[in-house]
Order: sequence, then structure tokens, then C-alpha cells
Amino acid sequence: MMSWIGLALVGLAGGVIAVLGVPRDLFGLTDGGVADVAQIAALIFSICMALMFSRKQSAGLAFRLASLWMVIFLTAASVYAYRAELLSLAGKMAGDYLPNLAVANETQTTETHNNRRMVAIRAGRNGHFDVDTLVNGTHVSMLADTGATFVTLSHEDARRIGIDVNALTYDVPLRTANGVAYGAIIDIDEVEVGGILVRKVRAIVSQADVLAFSLLGMSYFREIGSFQLSGDQLILRE
Repeated sequence: MMSWIGLALVGLAGGVIAVLGVPRDLFGLTDGGVADVAQIAALIFSICMALMFSRKQSAGLAFRLASLWMVIFLTAASVYAYRAELLSLAGKMAGDYLPNLAVANETQTTETHNNRRMVAIRAGRNGHFDVDTLVNGTHVSMLADTGATFVTLSHEDARRIGIDVNALTYDVPLRTANGVAYGAIIDIDEVEVGGILVRKVRAIVSQADVLAFSLLGMSYFREIGSFQLSGDQLILRE
């Protein structure tokens, strides 16, 4: 019984490490080095398990258990080594089934040879780009609007991210479907979409009951590398 509990715990730990990874400078090892160490550890551990079970069980059962441990460890090591590719594939599949999800990919620029991030946001069935945005570390669903001069937060979203909405001065005219309303100018510390981060973003907070959703406007878009509409996707680049 204890062996199966140990097997489950080790398998779970291996899965977590495979997905989340470990610090790149762990003991000075790269990702490949960690995978190599894991494979060697799997071999040693399997031999030890075989020796332990051979004292209490038949040689055939000990061999089967040792093989099972070997497969688990080698699978975990392989998943860890290729976790970037697997996570990228998972992100692309999620983009197909969840059209409003921002899918981030790493791309290589020929000018600087630095890794740059590209984010593809697929339009929803209504044709709008509903973007999961991190505003000061808080998830805010925002409608991408290149016609909006500033990032514009609804009253409720501004309150959720920690802004004291009662202390603001609402003196900026806003054109809405119901006429003219007013908003307050603020500076947001961080706005991030799919890993593309912009700091100190000028934004507007609307009065209460004016906006049903927040807008991701040009005060964010003009600070990133580039953005373009390609078919049913909005492409952002660092």
C-alpha cells in the first residue's frame, strides 16, 4: 500500500514540475540538464525499488514494478524537457475552442535576434475582441477598441483593481450610446495582454453606470511594438 502512495506522490510531483518547471539556474543546470538528471535518477530509483521488492515478492513482480517506476520517471523527464512546446500546443488548441483567449507565442526577430512575444486574439462570434487583460495584476475583461484614445475602465472594474473611485474628479467628456457622460483621468501602473506589458498607461475611469465593460484603447496599443488586424485575429507584437 505504501508503495502505491509513494508512486502517486512522486507521479504528482513530477507532473507539477513538468508543467511549472523549476528555476533556470537551479544548481546551475539548464532545462536539458535537469531532464538528464531526472532520467539518471529514474534509473537508480528503479533499481533500488527492484531490489527492495525482490526481498518480499517474486522476481517477475519486482521487475514489473521497477519498469512502472521507470516509465513514470522517464515520462515526467520527457514532458519537462518539452514542456514549452506542449504548453504552446495547448495554448493554440485553447485558442480554437475559446475564441476570446489571448494565445501568446515566442517569435524571433531578424533585426536584434531577441525573443519577442506575439499575441493573437481571435474575435468572438459578435466580431468583437474581448481581451483578458491584467490591470495592476487583476484580471479585467476588456473590449479591444483602437478607436478609443485611452484605456477606459468601467466604474466597477476600476474599483476592483483598487482605485479609490470616490476620490476622482470626473471632468473628461465621454461620448456614449446614451449621450455624454464624464470620466476621470488616471495613470495605471501596469497593463498586460498575453505577456506584453506596458507600464504607466494613461487611462480614464468612467462614472458609475456608464460603461458595461472596459475598453483597451490606444494608450496601450501605441506603446507596444505593433498591432494589426488579420482576418478574425488581432495580432499584437512587443
